[in-house]
Amino acid sequence: MRNVLVILFIFYIFTGYSQVGIGTTTPDTNAVLDIDSNSKGVLFPRLTDVQRDAIVNPAEGLYIYNLDNHRFEYFNGTFWMALEAIRIDTPDLFISEYAEPSSGNDKYIEIYNPNSYAVTLTGNYSIYMSFNGGSSTNSIDFIGTITAGDVFVFYSSGASSTVVNEGDQSSVLSLFNGNDAVQLRKSGIAIDQIGVLGIDPGNGWDVAGISEATENHVLQRKSTVSIGNTDWLSSAGTDATDSEWIVLNDGDNSGVGSHP
Repeated sequence: MRNVLVILFIFYIFTGYSQVGIGTTTPDTNAVLDIDSNSKGVLFPRLTDVQRDAIVNPAEGLYIYNLDNHRFEYFNGTFWMALEAIRIDTPDLFISEYAEPSSGNDKYIEIYNPNSYAVTLTGNYSIYMSFNGGSSTNSIDFIGTITAGDVFVFYSSGASSTVVNEGDQSSVLSLFNGNDAVQLRKSGIAIDQIGVLGIDPGNGWDVAGISEATENHVLQRKSTVSIGNTDWLSSAGTDATDSEWIVLNDGDNSGVGSHP
């Protein structure tokens, strides 16, 4: 009888009030659930890709944390969508220039160190390339150190002297084309990227309102950008104003080796 009374009492509490408070006795009147704490957070269900995909008929708005790609995801009624994010603690390295020429071997990725101290690349940073929508991939570890306010240029072997003279690490492996996604990773986690993994855009992605700008162009990060961005759509923008990039002409390597 006592257990029945307890259950009825709990049911009365949760049905007698339109708001529930955890850590507070005065939940906000606009909230169904109000959680208050100055020392702890909230843990959402943490699932792998396999576990997520095993959910039968997920409800629209269902929210999880994906253990495989280290991102929050929600179901929009048709697809699982990822919530992209950037670091908010301290500045980290980011891609400052990208070159994908129509001819020759002057392909390169320039990485900038915005910090006031040197950053060790060896054992920490890598470049990840997803070719043709992810049909094949390649990951290359960076070697060396970037001094404060300097850049690191990763380039294709056989590049012209303009690039080689500013280069820091070369690769004999095939590098990206305009329709391949490229990620800068730290300890295996993406901190900046060009393109979208798992998607083949055709010839290339639009940038700053310029069609297929990741092909046969040089992309230069604006001086106002101070941190990487893994949300490619917001990074690429829709025009020259809201884009994080300046689209330079095919083969314009005049800015390689430095960042404003």
